[in-house]
Amino acid sequence: MFGFVQRNMNAMDILIEDTKSLIRNWGVEEPDFLLCSGKLTFQLTMTQEKTSYMTQGLDGQKLLKQGAEMSRYRGLKIIKSKAFSLDEGSAPRDMLRRRVRVAEYYVGSMVDLVEVQLYDESSDSFHGIKEATLKDHAWNLNEGTECRSVLLIRPNIEHYMLGVIIGRGGIDHLGATLWGQTEMSVFDDGQHGVWGMTYKYHERAIVFNERNLHKVWDIAYDGYCGGKDVQMVNMKNPSSKSQFIEEMNDYSKDYNKQGY
Repeated sequence: MFGFVQRNMNAMDILIEDTKSLIRNWGVEEPDFLLCSGKLTFQLTMTQEKTSYMTQGLDGQKLLKQGAEMSRYRGLKIIKSKAFSLDEGSAPRDMLRRRVRVAEYYVGSMVDLVEVQLYDESSDSFHGIKEATLKDHAWNLNEGTECRSVLLIRPNIEHYMLGVIIGRGGIDHLGATLWGQTEMSVFDDGQHGVWGMTYKYHERAIVFNERNLHKVWDIAYDGYCGGKDVQMVNMKNPSSKSQFIEEMNDYSKDYNKQGY
């Protein structure tokens, strides 16, 4: 399901029906809500296939005018996820949006090789890398054999990805928010002639029945971070390798020393 929404026009329909089939096998009732980022509702309403007058007529134009505001879809109530402030000094985070790292590798022959064409996502274009450049940066390139091969690795391709939660709500099916003791404090500022009080609520949301909750991660891309361009790590240069290792292991920020 990785990046499934961008690869299939009916991805959300397939995902919902697949989830219904899955939890039906668990012996529970069908879900009644879909918790997701508001950006995913764009896919449900604003694609060209669903808003084009040529294919959908007046209904397509009406849908385009209404925009991506949706309350229900395929029998599920849509609940928009919210962003919460978790780290001081950083933007609020949506818990259904996360930075994900994947890798790609390519194997080819060096015999009669002129250049390698690789897709550069940072510029949305293909870029040619000459054979001489590969030789200059490669580690353990076997020059003594007749059929030489080369392994190109992109180990840190990062994107922000969106996930969804599908389930059946209610205390009888899923869970509840439990409330603890409430704290109240009163203050009096005689110097300035003001007084007031503050309340503190202790609460926690708990899922009682996991069978009524289905989480699907990373179904949609939500922005490119790095790792899929054509900058190269010089495997013969210790400084270049050290910088690559340092930045690869720093998860506090987007990866920016793109190598393959």
